[in-house]
Amino acid sequence: MYEYSLNSYMSVFMNALSTSKKDNILDNRLRNITDKLTMLVYDFTCMGIFESHKLMYSFQMVTMIMDGNDDLNKVELDFFLKGNTSLDIVEAKKPYPWISENGWKDIQKLNGLQDIWEGFTENLLKNGAEWKAFFDQETPE
Repeated sequence: MYEYSLNSYMSVFMNALSTSKKDNILDNRLRNITDKLTMLVYDFTCMGIFESHKLMYSFQMVTMIMDGNDDLNKVELDFFLKGNTSLDIVEAKKPYPWISENGWKDIQKLNGLQDIWEGFTENLLKNGAEWKAFFDQETPE
């Protein structure tokens, strides 16, 4: 079985070498091979998993690639996956009934998480109607 798996991996790699875009510049050629190999691995993996798992696999693959390229903001990823896990009680009362208690707690944490999120809470308070319209969309993401 090990020999079969090794042959399968080699055939995917050889396929990537032969079908990736050719280039005389080494860095471009390596990037083309890497991109093609990544796509082939993704395609072959997706053939063997359920449709409902493909989005999760894609997300995991993208985050691993971003992490390998040092493009992944691990602090934000951790927050968006887990939310505000602190046991601290939020002092400020939630301003709108359409925001859940946990959502308001997350918003308070997000406000100070990274510089880019600074002022998010103030923006939400100042533009509540616009945020409510966004919140009510079928697919706001």
